[in-house]
Amino acid sequence: MTTMSKPEIDAVREWLKGEGYPLEYEVAREMARVGYRPWRGRYYKDPATGDFREVDVQATEPDSHSSPWRPVWVVVECKHNSRPWMVLTDAVDLPPGYGSHFLVTRHVTPAQLQAADPPGATFLLTPPKRHGYGVVQTISGPDTPFAALQTVVKAAREKLASIPGRDAMGISVPIIVVDGSLYQLGFDDDGTEILEPVLWQRVVWHGSGPPPGDESRPVQVDVVTKPHLPAYLRALREATQALATVLKGASGQQ
Repeated sequence: MTTMSKPEIDAVREWLKGEGYPLEYEVAREMARVGYRPWRGRYYKDPATGDFREVDVQATEPDSHSSPWRPVWVVVECKHNSRPWMVLTDAVDLPPGYGSHFLVTRHVTPAQLQAADPPGATFLLTPPKRHGYGVVQTISGPDTPFAALQTVVKAAREKLASIPGRDAMGISVPIIVVDGSLYQLGFDDDGTEILEPVLWQRVVWHGSGPPPGDESRPVQVDVVTKPHLPAYLRALREATQALATVLKGASGQQ
């Protein structure tokens, strides 16, 4: 077996601290613990460039029907953020279930999801009153959050595009997991500033892609801190199980 000197392996470990690879493994383990079937090292085709790009983690909902595809997916971008990220928020009253308009879907309409109203899916279908519309990296530096949002939404959409069958139905949930600090910024009606750390926040992102068609629609992306990931994934798994039940009924599968 090839060995490395202690200074060399220490240097490699120091480099790993600034990369997302350990986080990818941790996310995959946590997803498996709550019942997902995760994979690493999978790729999607970037529709803008035609290049193949790697997805950090993608997972199937096992309760999705299994033949010939699994139509409920979770696509994860992992980021080690050495500088805090900040979610820019507004407080907007949205009707219950309105989050169905912001899911990444294929041949599934908001009306179908709202009519089914699966109780477990409330977590995904109802955005919190205070939710984000953008994410920035604080204390200068590159616009890493924007690139992460672009990547995870493209990957989620391309996953559904790859499902065989012209009329195949599917739902893909994009999330970003950050190993670092996350804040939200907002203002009350009287102008009082709200700047506080958060464990996670939902972003209804309008930069998801150019028209035409569904690519111009806003998409909800959850940004989750590493410490909150186990609790978040438990709620997410309940929601994706409920969505899988909706798709089974809509497709007529027993």
